[in-house]
Amino acid sequence: MKRGIILLVFCLLMGAFVIAEFSVLDIAPKGFVYDPPEEISEETAILALDGAEVDIQEMKDFGFITLFPNDALIEAKKSYDSGDYEQTIKVTQLISYIKEEKINFFDRVKLLEVKKQVMVEKGMKSSDDVDAMMSQAMNAFNLDQIDEANEMLEKSNEMLEDEEKEQSRLRVITLLSKNFFARYWWQSLIVLVLLIVTTPLVFKKWHKRRLKKTITRLKLEAKKTKEVIKKLQKECFVDRKITTKSYQERAAKYEERIAEIKQKVPVLESELRGEKVKESKFKEIFGKKK
Repeated sequence: MKRGIILLVFCLLMGAFVIAEFSVLDIAPKGFVYDPPEEISEETAILALDGAEVDIQEMKDFGFITLFPNDALIEAKKSYDSGDYEQTIKVTQLISYIKEEKINFFDRVKLLEVKKQVMVEKGMKSSDDVDAMMSQAMNAFNLDQIDEANEMLEKSNEMLEDEEKEQSRLRVITLLSKNFFARYWWQSLIVLVLLIVTTPLVFKKWHKRRLKKTITRLKLEAKKTKEVIKKLQKECFVDRKITTKSYQERAAKYEERIAEIKQKVPVLESELRGEKVKESKFKEIFGKKK
């Protein structure tokens, strides 16, 4: 009996020791890197704490769940009270990093939603698998599992692009079956001859249709992305929901996507007109991942 009590007390003491040693830095996202300031002092620690509180408030304004950042702030304040100013600064930098990652994730979700909306308006659809993956990404995001959320969102984007390609391919097959095979099914020999003669023409026609659809889709995506920027402007300058700095950082990401589209569209339009596009230029614009 005494031995059991002693063992229980020992386990409790060890548990208390482990808890005391635990830091939110131990479970920080893999992309977080501590950037030591030029001076570590009580004053810089106080400024860091003030900045962390502003960051958390900004996350709340976005509607983000802030359980982990709140725990981090508690640890930062305890470190400050104990005189460990460097640990205070480290933890507040983690809070700032999490805020930036959350906003970045949120913006990527919006861009993906724009892609989905454009697909729907073009007569396509995204599968339940994409929606399920996005839902899992949001769940991970709400649990502050930043790395997992980013990976799942990237997977959602890849799945959506694969579905778009597959649906385009199926449309081509349907088009060919309706416009060609249905017309010449009763003359198999003539069909074989016509296939040899007309395949290049059919492919050229299909290629032009695909180019037109791609150009239309990209222009629509650019238009809707501009609408997102306008909403951000209203949130910043009218509703005062976000800071000017936050607006500039987020708008820059959307502008980057618009600039990418503006690069691609003229190249596709040149190809549609039958103009030759240099291979190096084509690879430069289309070779990189979206």
